[in-house]
Amino acid sequence: MAAVDRTNFDDELNGLFAAFQKPAPRTAILDEAFKPVSELPNDFLFWAMDKLKEEEKLPANLGRELKRLWPAFKAETTPAAQPDPYANEASGDPMCPDCHGAGWHYVYPLGQLYKPGLAPYAVPCLCNSTVDSWEHPPRKASLEDLKRSGRWTMRPPQRIRNGDPKPLGFSLQELMARLRSGRGIEDEAPDPRRQMPEYLQ
Repeated sequence: MAAVDRTNFDDELNGLFAAFQKPAPRTAILDEAFKPVSELPNDFLFWAMDKLKEEEKLPANLGRELKRLWPAFKAETTPAAQPDPYANEASGDPMCPDCHGAGWHYVYPLGQLYKPGLAPYAVPCLCNSTVDSWEHPPRKASLEDLKRSGRWTMRPPQRIRNGDPKPLGFSLQELMARLRSGRGIEDEAPDPRRQMPEYLQ
């Protein structure tokens, strides 16, 4: 897209001032208003002038107002983003025997322990046509390919489990005092009054 042409800019601003029944702007006003938009595309200029003519009054700082309109122009004129097949599971063929229409195989690396936040890898099924339109489409795989590779499993890996919490035999204030003094918390048997009742365990 060509950058804003100064002649077009001057003509459009003269038209804008006329729309608000104002005298033509002086050269200094045109120079200052042009600076913020000199690198922007010419299409933006015409779009912005239409928007400004819909306002109640002529903005006092035209350069700033034009710069403020730039994100709205981009949002309105940029084509919609590619549909996200991760959000829409139905990106495959409903008759596919491998993924049953999901379009994806959700797999985990074999031999990897579960870590918090670990999510499966999404490998597109052979029937997934959505990824074909991506700029860098990922490699598709069948269920047989994934099993034959010996690198993936459909079952989430074993979770890392922490030991069961031990009930404390003293208050939180006592715990803080013990920690500050360098003593541990293992040297006393837990107070049975502080243990969780059996019906809640």
